[in-house]
Amino acid sequence: MKLVINSEYVALDEVSATMSIQDIARQFTLVDISSTQKYFKGDVVEIYNDSNVLQIKAEIEYVKATGDDKTSEFVYAGRNNAKYIIDCYADKTIQFTENQKLNTVLDEIAKGFGLTITGDAQLPTNEIKTILIGDNIGEAFVEIVHSAGQIITSDAIGNIVIQDTADVEKDIIFKYGKN
Repeated sequence: MKLVINSEYVALDEVSATMSIQDIARQFTLVDISSTQKYFKGDVVEIYNDSNVLQIKAEIEYVKATGDDKTSEFVYAGRNNAKYIIDCYADKTIQFTENQKLNTVLDEIAKGFGLTITGDAQLPTNEIKTILIGDNIGEAFVEIVHSAGQIITSDAIGNIVIQDTADVEKDIIFKYGKN
């Protein structure tokens, strides 16, 4: 595993990236045992697997520090850009009708966050779905895609992927120094 923060290769005490078919956004957690804080909210983290394939690119959203005056433990965490879909709420009511292509309809919402939707799925016949004002967009996306019998995830950057089956059968957790 390779870790890049703000365009520089680094080594920390613990690094994990989680990709799950249960969650739209990919997530990471970094642990650094140090005397000073090195990274801050908004810093860009890239985690690559051993084949040098980008697994997640995201900004640090959360920083927690614990310890004493000699050594501290800094925990950094964040999610890829799919977080924008997960964290927002509908500002208008949107209705989907039977046999509409999900990627076309959902792309109208996602492009407002600079994200794209890939995959080809349709709402089943006699199916009408509605996202109401105030609904959580991430939860609505999951519900609509699952009603079409599909899986919704994101790529390393955060673009939304709709597919028939998962690329892997289980969640993948990359642990620094272990895989």
